[in-house]
Amino acid sequence: MAEENQLWGAERIRGEFLKLGITVAKHTIQTYITQVHPAKPSSQTWSTFLKNHAKDIWD
Repeated sequence: MAEENQLWGAERIRGEFLKLGITVAKHTIQTYITQVHPAKPSSQTWSTFLKNHAKDIWD
């Protein structure tokens, strides 16, 4: 379900399971979602940005 509906969160998926009469804990769904949707890499930090662009900023 998480694969087919990439924008659905754990609570939405849990609600769909409840409609089918299946009770599942939110935490269980979150565990499987992280396997289907790997965590996105964190955005660049200011420190990294400054290191990459220091020569252009201070020239």
